[in-house]
Formats: sequence, structure tokens, C-alpha cells
Amino acid sequence: MAIDNSLYDELETTYFKMKNYLESNQLGPEHSQMIIKHEELAQLLESLDIEAIEEQSSDIHSLHNQLNQIKEIASRIIEELESSNDSNSIAQNAVTHLNEIFLRLQDIQK
Repeated sequence: MAIDNSLYDELETTYFKMKNYLESNQLGPEHSQMIIKHEELAQLLESLDIEAIEEQSSDIHSLHNQLNQIKEIASRIIEELESSNDSNSIAQNAVTHLNEIFLRLQDIQK
């Protein structure tokens, strides 16, 4: 089965959308956690090896379902960043969604 890099691509897009958001908006203390999570996302992208995760999986179809769910969460972050919501809720939602992504990936890699 071919390696599905669409999760990596979606996370990378999320990273760059967040970077653009952080660079183009006036930031306050409410953005501190978002900045930290953005840095953690950069570290994740450096170390994420979809091929290794797929090779370790005993149920590739279940794994792809899990990866698709994570991809959907990343899409929600992008939607939030592009919305006209206030910056507090955007920052809080980005942090919440990134925490969920990190936890789900951690569970998959166990």
C-alpha cells in the first residue's frame, strides 16, 4: 500500500497558516500558548515519519482512519485561522486542537 503523506501535508499547511497568522496579527499574552504549540508543531514535522508508523501498524485501514481524523482536526485549525473570530478564541481553539493532534499521534505511535 502506498504511503499516505496527506497528514504530513495538512500539518505542514497548518504550520504555515499559523506562522502567517502569528506574523500578521498583533499578539498579546493570550497568544503565548499558541506560539509554544506552533513551535511544538515544527518539532513534530521534523520527526514525523508516516512510513515508520505505517510499517509498525498491524491494521493499516484502522491507522488510515485515525490519520484522517487527525487531518480533519488540522483542517479545523486552518478554518479557525481563516475565520473572522476574535483572536482569543482562535488562539484557544488552535491550542486545544493541537493538543488533541499531539495526543492522538502519541497514542498511534505506542
